[in-house]
Amino acid sequence: METSLRQNAGIAGTRERSWLLRAAVLFLLPGLGACHDSTSPGNALGLSVRTLAPTIHFTRQVPGSYNQIVVPLRITNASDKTLNLAYCSESLERFNLLGWQFVWGPVCLAQDIRTLPAIAPGTTLDYSVTVYDTAPQYEGFRFTDPANVYRVRLLFWVVDNGSSQPVSPDAGLSNPFEVVP
Repeated sequence: METSLRQNAGIAGTRERSWLLRAAVLFLLPGLGACHDSTSPGNALGLSVRTLAPTIHFTRQVPGSYNQIVVPLRITNASDKTLNLAYCSESLERFNLLGWQFVWGPVCLAQDIRTLPAIAPGTTLDYSVTVYDTAPQYEGFRFTDPANVYRVRLLFWVVDNGSSQPVSPDAGLSNPFEVVP
């Protein structure tokens, strides 16, 4: 009888710890996005990359194949320096219990190099990133997976007096958003 009581107490303790863990994750999830927000105090340039919608819907669904989203972004340059968006630098990260993980990057060809608009000091640029998930027959991420909180990462260069240098990769992070069909 005593063993049975100890076992039941152990099961109840395990359930309680499991519930506490889930509650902690749900409570901390919004804060985790804020810790890596592009407007954090660590962003000395005053660069801000924000989605124009907290929820992104599929813009195209190909049955048995892939899904597409278009993420509308507003890039604000509050610095006194001109910023250039690095060619082919867009990437998508997904949040899971291990943290933020890279899930998508574009395929870029040298023959397709194009000049991206410079972002002058004190101005904003509306920019969008088109992302495709992986077809079901292949390994990879899908927007229909249970983990559906994402953020975009863009890379920038500071242009000053004819020279340029890269901006910290974390400065070009968007706010988190959810993807739904």
